[in-house]
Amino acid sequence: MTTSLDFNPKKTPVEFTIACNDFPLGFIFPKLTKNLLTQDITPRLHFISAGITSANALRISDCDILITPAPPKHKSVVSQILLSSKMSCFYDDEIRSAPKSMKEYINCDYIDVKFSPIETSLHVLPFSITNQLKPASIELPNFNALPIFIKGTKFITTQIEAMKYGCLNISLLFGATFFLM
Repeated sequence: MTTSLDFNPKKTPVEFTIACNDFPLGFIFPKLTKNLLTQDITPRLHFISAGITSANALRISDCDILITPAPPKHKSVVSQILLSSKMSCFYDDEIRSAPKSMKEYINCDYIDVKFSPIETSLHVLPFSITNQLKPASIELPNFNALPIFIKGTKFITTQIEAMKYGCLNISLLFGATFFLM
């Protein structure tokens, strides 16, 4: 005979280790934490860095939840889409205009987020585009550093459009418009 145990998050600690990058960390978890606190639930959240593709497969055993644009393809991994967003080109519209063609885009000086020696945020773009790009002018370790390097420069970055609601918030950080890929 089995017995069921009642779970009460107000009495039992809610503890998770979450692998994610700085964009979902700032986009999802502050509001989620505040919502839990208003219900008298105090979560214990531990965050570890998550890149994309191969590194995630190595980190999956170290976390309870993995938030990534490229979930590992493994039968034991259950995935759920949290966010769907187009890729957009972010730039300072006081310095430059949007690339008007793929040729112009490919020739731009851009900033990339590099998670490891082989993983960058551009890996979510089709290979037919990424294999034509020149090396990034600047490689940063996280998304939150992008605005300070874009503001006042000719650099562009290509990231998911939803970042305009977080670390690439155009109304707060810099004036930019979008060229949808």
